[in-house]
Amino acid sequence: MAAITRSTVLVTGSEGQTASALVDLLSLSPNQFDTRSVSLSKSDVSSLEDIFSTTRMNSIFLVPPQTRDAIARVRILLDVAQQHGVSYVVLVSMLGAEDQTGTFAEHFAEMEHHLQSSRLSHTILRVSPLQQNFLHLADDFHQPIPTIALPISTGSFAPVHAKDVACAAVALLSNPSRHMNRTYTLTGPDLLTGVEIAGRASMAIDRPVRFRNGSIAQARAQMRRIREEHETGRLQEWFIQSVVQVYQAIAAGHYQMVTSDVLALTGRPATPIDTFFQENKSVFNKSEGSVNDHHDTRPAACIMDRSADYVSVAYKGAYGTGLGRYVLLPLPAKL
Repeated sequence: MAAITRSTVLVTGSEGQTASALVDLLSLSPNQFDTRSVSLSKSDVSSLEDIFSTTRMNSIFLVPPQTRDAIARVRILLDVAQQHGVSYVVLVSMLGAEDQTGTFAEHFAEMEHHLQSSRLSHTILRVSPLQQNFLHLADDFHQPIPTIALPISTGSFAPVHAKDVACAAVALLSNPSRHMNRTYTLTGPDLLTGVEIAGRASMAIDRPVRFRNGSIAQARAQMRRIREEHETGRLQEWFIQSVVQVYQAIAAGHYQMVTSDVLALTGRPATPIDTFFQENKSVFNKSEGSVNDHHDTRPAACIMDRSADYVSVAYKGAYGTGLGRYVLLPLPAKL
C-alpha cells in the first residue's frame, strides 16, 4: 500500500466565518478523521515558533486578525513561516485594498505588500464584504417592521457567502501550483443596493423588510449597541470607524464590482444573497435573536484535487486575537 502523502495547512481566522466554513468542508466525513487540538493564548513569536517546530506546515490560509496590530501579527506569522520553509500562503484580503483609502484598506495593502516582498509563493484573495455580516443586524429584523439600516445611500455592492470563500480556499490549497503568485477577487453574483438587499431578504424570510439609509452617527450607535448587548469586544472605536469608512466607500461607488472568480475557482456560481437569508430565516424571524445563534443549511460541497490526502488545520475562535487551536484532519474520501 502506498504511503499517504500529508500536506499540512495552517488556517487562521478572526471572526471565524471563513475559517470555520473551511474546517466544515474538511470535516464532512467524521469517521475518516484523526483530530488533535492545541490551544494557544496568542499569536506571538514564541507560540508560532512552537507550532512550526512541532509540525511541518506546507501551506497557510491566512485570515488576518481584526485587531489594531494586525499588520505586525501578520508580519510575524509570515516571517516565521518563511524561516520554517512554508511553501505556499493564501492571504484573505479585502476588495479595494489596492486602490482605496481607510484603515482596513491600508492594513490589507500593507499585508499584501509584505507577502509579495517575501520569498513565499502565494495567492491573494480580495474578498467583498461577507453576506454573514448581516447576521449582526438580526436584532433589527425583530422590530414591527424589519429594517436594514446602513449609511450607504444608493451605493451598491456584491456581498459574498463565506462558504464560497472557503470553497475557493479548498481549490487553491489542493492545487497550489496553478494559482501561485496570482490575485483573485471574490464577490457575490449580484450588484445590489440596500433597497434591493431588503427586497431579497423580504422574499427569503416571507416578511416585508425595509431599507433605511441611516446616518453615520446612527451606524456608530448601532455598532456600539451590538457591542454592549452581545459583549463583542472586537467592536472597539477604531474598528467602528473603519467599518464606517467601508460604508462610505460603498456609498461612493467604490464597491461596484462583480467577478466570476468564485465560478472559476470552485466550478460553481457564487451564492446569491437570497440563499443566505433563506439559510438563516429562523434567526431573522425570531422574536429574540443573537448574532451568534445562526443556522446554516446550505450543503457544503467542493471539488478538490486528491493529490493531498491529509490536511492539517489550525484556526482561531470568534473574536479572538491570536491563533486558536491546531487540528490534524484527513481529507474525506468524498465531498
